Amino acid sequence: VICLDLGLPGLGGREVLRRLKDDPSTREIPVVVVTSSHLAEGERRELLELATSLLPKEAISRERALAAVEEALRGGGAA
Repeated sequence: VICLDLGLPGLGGREVLRRLKDDPSTREIPVVVVTSSHLAEGERRELLELATSLLPKEAISRERALAAVEEALRGGGAA
């Protein structure tokens, strides 16, 4: 499982996510997107086409992070 912050310097998390999904050797790795951005519904849908789940930083806790990773490992998605 990859926990990916969208706010990366330089390349940016969205581009990293696209590259992971475009590469056959990494496309099956579950990705939990961690972000402090307030996402519009369209942005959420777009990200969830590529990521397993979204985890808002303002609501993050150890329990929520572990639940997101466990869900990703099971192959499900939890927004």
